[in-house]
Amino acid sequence: MRWLSWILFLPLGVAVIIFSVSNRTVTKVDLWPFGFIVELPVFAIVLASLLLGFVLGGIAAWMSGTKNRRKARAAKHEAASAKRDLAALRLDAQQQSANSVTKRLEQSRTASDSGIGTGSF
Repeated sequence: MRWLSWILFLPLGVAVIIFSVSNRTVTKVDLWPFGFIVELPVFAIVLASLLLGFVLGGIAAWMSGTKNRRKARAAKHEAASAKRDLAALRLDAQQQSANSVTKRLEQSRTASDSGIGTGSF
């Protein structure tokens, strides 16, 4: 996976550097509603626009996943609750099984002590 990221990002980084060196011309940017003008290199304008688009796209993607994250969180809590309930039921079943075995052993002991089932008359 590390090699794949190097294969993808190294050429991208080289392309950004070449683009930045090639487009150093200063351009005036008029921010109309605010009333001031900023002089920036062309590469800064383009890269800032790309970065802004990337950030806004990430925010939009994160906001669209809110419903799914909420469902996943609820399912996680439900699964944890079911796991606790299952553990409690298993413990209860083991205790009941142990109690029934103990009762059978006690019954067989009392039966043998009283002479029932020994075959003597």
